Amino acid sequence: MSALVAAEMICSNPDCRVSVDKKCVEGLSFDQCQFFGKQPVDLGPAAAGDVAAPAAGIDLDLGVPLHALQASGVLRAARSRVIGIIGAYDCGKTSLLAGLYDLFQEGPIAGITFAGSSTLHGFENICHDSRVASKRGIAHSSRTSRGEVVFYHLDVQRDGEPDLISLLLADRSGEEYEDVADEMANGLSMFELRRADTVTVLVDGRRLCDPKTRHDVINSVAPIVQGLQESGAFERRPQLAVVLTKNDAVVGSDKADVAMADFDRLVETIKRRFGDRFSDIRKFVTTASPKGMAVKRGDGLQELLFYWLNAGAPEPVVPVRPASDRVFAALRPRED
Repeated sequence: MSALVAAEMICSNPDCRVSVDKKCVEGLSFDQCQFFGKQPVDLGPAAAGDVAAPAAGIDLDLGVPLHALQASGVLRAARSRVIGIIGAYDCGKTSLLAGLYDLFQEGPIAGITFAGSSTLHGFENICHDSRVASKRGIAHSSRTSRGEVVFYHLDVQRDGEPDLISLLLADRSGEEYEDVADEMANGLSMFELRRADTVTVLVDGRRLCDPKTRHDVINSVAPIVQGLQESGAFERRPQLAVVLTKNDAVVGSDKADVAMADFDRLVETIKRRFGDRFSDIRKFVTTASPKGMAVKRGDGLQELLFYWLNAGAPEPVVPVRPASDRVFAALRPRED
């Protein structure tokens, strides 16, 4: 441990005791923990004689998507799976999140029961525009804004198992992932991928069927994965799910055979180039929010959910020894 690290053995996570036991409460190395090295928030001493008034009623969560520190609390509370979802702009990421949530509205999914969520309001917001109540002519999903990553939370329980499993689904703007293909450094702050049990790459089926955009889709996925790999996002060797979205557009297209062949070749390319960075790679075909009746809403999401829940424990990160003996060579970018 360098003298620099020893001098800054503090953490803004109130549950972390790094100054005492020299260990990260999340099990991460110090250069990967976004809270390490930051001053804890001082709430200040209570004024003398102040007595808190008894709370009237019950405090409820806001139900909005979680930020990193709140998601960290979910990880400590129950057996959890972190799912990183990578996709270019308008590839169907928000629809996938909404579609999975809507599947549980109909009851258990093949023995998996919805058991709670601290982000119900957030889920309802992204589902609204795809429902009749929105009075839209066709289903619509709002785009994710650029900025800080947020997490959608689902607790589920399998038949015959007493313990809950918490799913934390990371949501980040697609443009930010596209930026990684242009500049590897843009991936350094994507801590949700370094913590992910399963990384999910989305491939836009509608654009894959369009001769004008087909090559853009095929040639955009691998550079994003390459940039993230070079930034160290996959050091724990998570599972990788390569997901074709908007399959209703593929089924209804006269280019369906070509699109599926392109998708299969893309999956094989990813396996060949990046197979050693993942513990397992599988492909999925989904329709989260179809525009017509040719494909059932939520088709393929059940299989993807099973894969997320069955994620094995990723390998621990092996610290990379700096090539130089200078102290500055061991520094890493701070994750704000």
